[in-house]
Formats: sequence, C-alpha cells, structure tokens
Amino acid sequence: MTYVEFFQSIKADKLAQTYYFWGEEDFLIKQAIEKVIEKAIDPDTADFSLDIFYGSETAGSKIVEIASSFPMLSDRRCVIVKELHRLKAQDMKAIGQYLKKPSKSTCFVMTAPKLNFKLSQNKIIKEKAVCVEFKALYDNHILPWIKRHLKKDGIQISDEAIRILHENTGNSLRELTNELEKVILNLNGRKTIETDDVRNVVGLSRGYSIFELSNAIGLKRLNRALKISKRMLELGESPIAIVTMLIRHFSILIKVKHGRQSNWPQSQLTKTAGVSPYFLKDYISQSNNFNNEQLQQSFHFLLDADVNLKTSYQSASMTLELLIYRLTKA
Repeated sequence: MTYVEFFQSIKADKLAQTYYFWGEEDFLIKQAIEKVIEKAIDPDTADFSLDIFYGSETAGSKIVEIASSFPMLSDRRCVIVKELHRLKAQDMKAIGQYLKKPSKSTCFVMTAPKLNFKLSQNKIIKEKAVCVEFKALYDNHILPWIKRHLKKDGIQISDEAIRILHENTGNSLRELTNELEKVILNLNGRKTIETDDVRNVVGLSRGYSIFELSNAIGLKRLNRALKISKRMLELGESPIAIVTMLIRHFSILIKVKHGRQSNWPQSQLTKTAGVSPYFLKDYISQSNNFNNEQLQQSFHFLLDADVNLKTSYQSASMTLELLIYRLTKA
C-alpha cells in the first residue's frame, strides 16, 4: 500500500489491526502514526490505552503481553513498536506469533527501515500486516503538499515563495516544515507568505539563492549569474552544493527539451521531468535558449567543475565563474 492509499483509507475510517510502516519520509510516518492513534483511541484514555515501545529497549514478550491484554476505559488499545529491526531474533519470533492471531481490540503498528522479507522472522509481517511505504516526495509533489499543509491553518503561500523554499531546503518534509514554522513566526499575524518572508528565513539576501542563480544561467544572463554566485559564496553556500543543484537544473532542462521535441502532453512532461506544472513554463522558456548539443556540452562543463572543486587547487570562486561563463555562452 502506498502512503496516499493509507491516508485515504484512514479518512474513510478503515483501520487495520496491524500495520508496518517504512520508508525515507519519516515526517509522513510520524503523521501516519498520529492518524492511527487518533482513529484508534479516545485521547482522554490515552494514558491507559496507548503504549509506545522501542525495539532497542523492550523484550518482544513484554510487547506481546501488552498488545494481548484488554484495554482499560476504552474499546480499543493502540500499541506502537518503533525500531522493530532492533529486536532480537527470539523477540521477533514472539511478535510473529502475535501477528498470526492479533487481539481484535488492539491496533498494532510497527516501524523500521525496509525489512528483508526473505528472512523467516519477517515473512509473517508481510503476510499479516498492512505494509505501507512512505517514499520521499518527488519535486512536482512538493508545491501541492506545502499548500495543503498550510491551508489547515488558513495560510496561503505564493508559488515563487515555495520554489525558493524548495530549492534551498530540499525535499525533506521535516526540514520544509521546520522552515515554514520559522516563516510563520515572523509573519506577525499575516496569513500570506511571500518570497521575502522565505528569504529572511533561509538566510539569503533578496535575489541570491540557487533558484535565482539557476534561472539567471538558464536565461543566459551572465552578469547577473556572476553577481549571484559571488554573493552566495560570501553567504557561506557550499560551491559543491551549488554545482550539484545546477546539474539537477540542467537535467530537467534536457528532459523538458526532449519532451517538447517529442510532442509530449503537459502531464507526461511534468511527470518525466519531475517538476510542478506551475513552473513548467519557466523550464520551457529556458530550454529554448539551448539546442541539444549545447545542453549535452553543459553537462561536461558541470562535471569538470565538480571534479575541480573536489580535487583542484583552483579557488572555488574562480571555478564557479568559469563554469557560469561556459554555461551562459554555450
């Protein structure tokens, strides 16, 4: 089951007896556990009907004993087992025996990195539990997720503000949420987040982020790109990280270029390039500034710069300046 299907099932009041959660996006796993607890038990009885265990600290027999016991002051008990993979082999066997005949009055949730289901002690989990993978979100899913996340608090955010936040924070929902909380604290009661609100949080002066740098290079604005890269280095940005993000940017431009030449519909274009439809027109505009040969050549420039930054005695600023000149003049 995907995490989307899981949240849909919870919304429809379909609660399974046993779950196994795993995947890269720990923030979504945390949300999933909260949703299960919310559906399974009354918060007023949580002291008596909610138990959270860690595999590194608890014996399997103890977990099974609690999970098998009748709930107090409630119709249902909720048992959460985190770090399941840290349980010893005999403890895992005890969990396996429980899963064969789980208590009907207990909602049992297990979390761990991806388990090897070829191992006998793990096979029972795949057979008996609802297994939900929480993958990291793709780039084109970040914008709608942030808007939904803020909507519940009545807060709006501009598309460009999201893009700047995303470019400087990455795809981790935990990190994105932490940055958004800082932004909200500085809104002073306002309910709309603009680009400057984000820039103040991520610590970059107006116009000096990887987002603006990528755009300036994509639009072949040499002087502006040089100015932005210089200021980014002064602000402590990692030159290797800058090149890495530029490689990602040009990878998108190549995919967009190919898709346009193949007459792909917008839906296929955004999915393959991994970008939001809100920003597709910007990538199309930039891809039009390069022919196929120039885009391929740009990758050689980027890889050369990456190697130089890691192995050469040449200064980072000089390496970036040369890279930007080559990319904008390609």
